Amino acid sequence: MLCMRLVRKFMRNNPVQVHFPSDGKRASGNRAFGRLDAQTLHRRSCERYSEAVANHEIKKVEYMVLTGRLA
Repeated sequence: MLCMRLVRKFMRNNPVQVHFPSDGKRASGNRAFGRLDAQTLHRRSCERYSEAVANHEIKKVEYMVLTGRLA
């Protein structure tokens, strides 16, 4: 769980603000947009990881209840 605390602290201290070009075109050659794309992908993967950990903990408790290890 230390990893999750570090991820949450990082996400809280480093909010990602995504900006898109007003003409709707992707600015793939622009380094700033490449960095924002990377940050957006990183944030999404952190969110998916958090969901996976939460779902795992829920399933673990359900298993423990079903097997009588947790009353």
